[in-house]
Amino acid sequence: MGFQVHVETFKEYSYSGPFDFKELIDYLKAWYERNGYDINEKEYSEKNNDLKTHKIKWECEKEIDDYHSYIMKFVLELKNFKEIEKDNKKIVNGDLKLTLEFADVKRDIEEKWEGPVSKRFARAVYDKFIMEDKESEINKQLKKEVESLFKEIKQYFG
Repeated sequence: MGFQVHVETFKEYSYSGPFDFKELIDYLKAWYERNGYDINEKEYSEKNNDLKTHKIKWECEKEIDDYHSYIMKFVLELKNFKEIEKDNKKIVNGDLKLTLEFADVKRDIEEKWEGPVSKRFARAVYDKFIMEDKESEINKQLKKEVESLFKEIKQYFG
């Protein structure tokens, strides 16, 4: 198993009010797919009381090359919501929290450098002295993608 380097941790956006939850999910999925990510839904839970709650956890991964991939863990929480109708369309009115728990760069995704200590040492030397500039660029690009995602989320809610 390769190893992961944290690039971004815990970024959040909150919104309270009416919106189309299904449309938001489709919008976020489209962003990830447009940017080359595969989405793996890790959790989907619902609680139905007078006020409903939904929680969705995604782990999104994008292969950069044969050594690197990006991994984002994204959580959508919709709390205390009620379904309402507006302009003949069902929407929700509630409290939404979108959280990026982490955005990591996974290295050695093909596990070529796993095994004895000598291989792991060689990987460390390779990462530090040969790949240092490329690693820096890959990390910067992931940060840009996170910023782009949250910029689009803010634009979505206007």
